[in-house]
Amino acid sequence: MLIFANLTVYPHYRFYTKEPHFPGSNESYELAKDVQEKWTEYGIDVTMKKYIIMLSRPKKPGVVALYNGSQEVHRSAPQETFLIPSENNKLVVPPFNAYAPSGSVKVSVNNSRIYHIFPVLH
Repeated sequence: MLIFANLTVYPHYRFYTKEPHFPGSNESYELAKDVQEKWTEYGIDVTMKKYIIMLSRPKKPGVVALYNGSQEVHRSAPQETFLIPSENNKLVVPPFNAYAPSGSVKVSVNNSRIYHIFPVLH
């Protein structure tokens, strides 16, 4: 059994996690080709198969808004704040619910006041 030192694995880890690679994207395919080439170099027989990725992806960022009647009280940010500047990358997908259809939802809460709901937002 081979035991890999962190120093051996680290460069590969940095390479494969450098940029986001959404399932089914060109970036994901290029990484798969790289793995195939490396494993072939190591003497491992590799076969790549094509799959259709059944995961939706938003065309534009969604927002969540909270209204009190017709007055907007809160609106979510379309993109999360990047904690590390290097994460500010065009390939980062905004937060979304992958298995929910696009659309608008209106929910009425009877006998609730904004001061009941507002603490949840902070």
